[in-house]
Amino acid sequence: MKSAAIRKDEPPCQTVGSEDVNMSDQLEVRVARIESDVQHIKEVTTDLRVELRRTNDKIDALDAKVDGKFDGLKDKLHSVTIWALLLYIALAGSLLTVLAKGFKWF
Repeated sequence: MKSAAIRKDEPPCQTVGSEDVNMSDQLEVRVARIESDVQHIKEVTTDLRVELRRTNDKIDALDAKVDGKFDGLKDKLHSVTIWALLLYIALAGSLLTVLAKGFKWF
């Protein structure tokens, strides 16, 4: 039974005497192909790393912008809270005034 690593496009060894030489040649071809594939993987990985760094820089810049907007939003929310409290007090005062006049307290 032949090895599963032998590809279909590679001819099988025919003679016994040249079998070692043919297997050695096949091995060298396979090793060269693997080295080529590994080199390609390294290049792609390097490109991915560069793109990942760029993406991280963009995310950091966006994070800084969002933090600035949240700080501004906190300030506005604080001022709106103060206005809401003042309006609530005014509403309660006007309601008490209407109740006092209705019950003729003054």
